[in-house]
Amino acid sequence: MSCKECEDDSSNSGPPSYPTTPPPPQPPMCSKRDIYTNTSVFEAIDEVAISMAQSEVTTFTELIRSLTDNARNDIEKARAIYRWITIKNLNVMQFDSHLDRNTPMGLLRGIKYGTESYHVLFKRLCRWDNIQHQDLS
Repeated sequence: MSCKECEDDSSNSGPPSYPTTPPPPQPPMCSKRDIYTNTSVFEAIDEVAISMAQSEVTTFTELIRSLTDNARNDIEKARAIYRWITIKNLNVMQFDSHLDRNTPMGLLRGIKYGTESYHVLFKRLCRWDNIQHQDLS
């Protein structure tokens, strides 16, 4: 079974064009198994995220470019962002108290001290990389 809408189109030379407003929520066009059947397809993406988690990036631009430069589609981009966030161990991280809240490290500091959430960080990083997302309540 194949889901053409979910497959990576390697002949596409540029990023997909997104509408200015996100589409309304709806069931997915295909199942996860139509996209991948084994998480090993994400090994290269995960390696980049693990490597990036070892460094302290100072801007969203630097982080997103480094994390998603080799990603072929939005699923791989979202996976890279998710893995970077989940690899960071806030229990052992030390933060400068004067970090700009509008930086990746500033948001991580906010999460550690309860003024921000992982949800906000994930949303911000997706938005920075033009990944369509929508909050569902």
